[in-house]
Amino acid sequence: MAENDYSARVCVILFESIDLPEEPLPSLVVTESAMIPIERDSGPAVGYYRELGFRCAADDVLEMIDYAVGDGEVHWGRTEWHETAIDAALDHDAIWYRGAREYFRRW
Repeated sequence: MAENDYSARVCVILFESIDLPEEPLPSLVVTESAMIPIERDSGPAVGYYRELGFRCAADDVLEMIDYAVGDGEVHWGRTEWHETAIDAALDHDAIWYRGAREYFRRW
């Protein structure tokens, strides 16, 4: 069976929420007409988004995405993927890219 390369944006709901350090943000956003206070999400992270790149057979895409996630459950309704092309010599199923996690605190 032919293998293809895929790019995915995976949404993961964590098995257990985690506390993350607060990132400093400006307290106000200045626009041309006003200064608007920024509301910060607080509390533990409940999930994250992550970019993945992988090679597999078309029938194995869901299994490969699920395999790449070990700390939560894939939210399939918010996970997207599409076929892509890379210039690399891979001769087997492989995850060739894992981006940084983009955590979210509210569902």
